[in-house]
Amino acid sequence: MDASGDIQHLIQWTAATASIDENNTTIALTATLNVASNSIITSDITLDGTAIPDEDYRLTTETLSFMAGDTTDTITITILDDSIVEQDETIILTMGQPANAELGAITIHTITIKDNDLSMPIVNWTSEVLAIDEDSGSVTITATLSEVNALSDVSIDYIVSGTSDSADHGATNGTLTIPSGNTVATILFTITDDTLVEQTETLIITMDGLTNAEPGVITVHTISIKDNDAATTDLSHFSAVYSKTTGSSCLYAGKVFINGEKAVDEEDEVGIFVDDESGGEMLIGADKVKEIEQGYSGYYTFEIYGDNPETTVKDGAKVDDALIIKVWDQSTDTEYTLSDSDFQTESISGLEQPQIPLIWDSSHKDKSFGLLNLN
Repeated sequence: MDASGDIQHLIQWTAATASIDENNTTIALTATLNVASNSIITSDITLDGTAIPDEDYRLTTETLSFMAGDTTDTITITILDDSIVEQDETIILTMGQPANAELGAITIHTITIKDNDLSMPIVNWTSEVLAIDEDSGSVTITATLSEVNALSDVSIDYIVSGTSDSADHGATNGTLTIPSGNTVATILFTITDDTLVEQTETLIITMDGLTNAEPGVITVHTISIKDNDAATTDLSHFSAVYSKTTGSSCLYAGKVFINGEKAVDEEDEVGIFVDDESGGEMLIGADKVKEIEQGYSGYYTFEIYGDNPETTVKDGAKVDDALIIKVWDQSTDTEYTLSDSDFQTESISGLEQPQIPLIWDSSHKDKSFGLLNLN
């Protein structure tokens, strides 16, 4: 009773706090009235906290109502489960000034929703390989998460490697950050267009350390930078463009005989070809017949180039390719395709003897062969 002897009606929550897992579907929250009343008693509830209504939870009502004769009222809160890794969230329910009653001691109730998404998101590059032209200007590398990490930023340490260097792209080791609440972040590298005739180069970006995420299956991204400065021969007959895939080449040297006569015309030419995989032939090396040291005439030397496996288009000799050698006689404008019987080998200091028939294999790389005489 109050001081006047009247009965004092007080409402309050049964507890100040509660905790529930995110995957529990509902929680019942009870308010009590100390003494039953003949009147209806109501109290509007004010919502607060870090949890978001209709995203993290729903209420059946936001008003407490004690019917005449009642001493309890219960509201039901539905917890909405998600797959987001996040901090624990709170729902704070505060009783408003009631009609026909007064507030008791416990007028604020705090519910803690404990997150149940404990697994780390998985991070990947969007692809393993990418091919670009040297004059593309820039390249973008993208990392993606399997799911949002709402709790923390995700940090990706990466290292830069490959056959290209900083003069080709300006890329250095660094850290990529995917902000909390996001699933994608990108790195932009500038590509330098030079005038050098060079092989297709690679820029390799490797994940080297992760914070707040686990590595996926694509942690290495290889970019092939295709040279746009084509090499051409300075010849009049075998004058096609061909790729100089430096690092996978070999040198042939020898003498040329045309119709049994040693060629001395420095306009005569030698070219070497392989199958281009589309029904034709591709030039992989050529040279003019010329005089060389010690007064010898009728010699040729040329490098031939192996296919670069980092490109999708064939640009040189592949393992087991037959090497096709042709000689062009400038005086008669006649091109000869040589057979195995047209080849003779000689020993020369510092050069290996080539094997007949001429087949490209891994032993050709960075070697010099001779003398291979062409009849």
